[in-house]
Amino acid sequence: MSSLIAERREARLPADAVASTSSYKMCTVCRTDRHASVLFEYGHLPLERVLEDAGGDPKTVIALGPQLLQRVLRCGDCGLVYMDERMRPQDLIAFYDQMGDIYDFYRYDEHSAIADKADIVAKYTGAKRGRFLDIGCARGDLLKELRDKGFDCYGVEISRGAVEIGRKEHGLNLYAGTLEEAHYADGFFDWVSAGDVIEHLQDPAEMISEIARILAPGGKVIIEVPSEATIFRNVARAIYRLSGGRVRGPLDRLYNPFHLSYFSPKSMRRALENVGLTIVDMGAKESYTTRHGKGARTGLRQLPIRALVALDRLLGSGAKLVVCAAKQ
Repeated sequence: MSSLIAERREARLPADAVASTSSYKMCTVCRTDRHASVLFEYGHLPLERVLEDAGGDPKTVIALGPQLLQRVLRCGDCGLVYMDERMRPQDLIAFYDQMGDIYDFYRYDEHSAIADKADIVAKYTGAKRGRFLDIGCARGDLLKELRDKGFDCYGVEISRGAVEIGRKEHGLNLYAGTLEEAHYADGFFDWVSAGDVIEHLQDPAEMISEIARILAPGGKVIIEVPSEATIFRNVARAIYRLSGGRVRGPLDRLYNPFHLSYFSPKSMRRALENVGLTIVDMGAKESYTTRHGKGARTGLRQLPIRALVALDRLLGSGAKLVVCAAKQ
């Protein structure tokens, strides 16, 4: 770790700088970088180098969070915000495979978080049942609840350890790997859930296209992603700019190396409509971190956070974007 920190370098660009041809990525919704601009940039080391030197250990990567190169672009056409990095998909898969239990890793109260997810599913499914796929299902806790309610449940998860637990403890039909590797048949599912998944992908539009393929006509997908349209991100960027780039803590927490894309209602709508999915409902909610994180809602330090959550709620925005879309 010390060798990495020894290579620290500062890099800052004005917020309205135009993305150069040295950018590694293009907008995965618009499939071009013509409209991209740099939202902000600072940092020291690219994620690929940190993963290599840290042996892919997630805890080491988190410890080096402030050292990571954060170059964040915004598409001026659809509004997608995305990390400019060049990680290979296989490196990211290996990284998440080592993460272990997602709830322990992020210090969530797992029972409350799963109950929240189940409530969202119930809101859109109502009394209807059928084949249900949960992408990024972890141990399958949500699927176990849905199976008990009469759904025919399937899960996809890249963490082999989590899949083994889900199969052994819950007897669930879980696939260890990516959605594309599972090779489900066209129109196989009535319902697909992708909660806190697509923001981690190199190409989220590719997964959305695959979801559209495996959905039956009339089938619906429920997506949860971190929202770019939240007071939290506006405040974090304002603090960074007003401090001349010296105060970066809020940005480090809100634009972390695990999230490669940040959707707004506009960019999410564009991504879904590009593959023929029609939005049924779109809303916002508080993040699991501030709502169900260990120590959340307690102590004086939580007062500013609760104030921002309340302001988000007042404005109809939130840290999480929740979308339900249907295949015609």
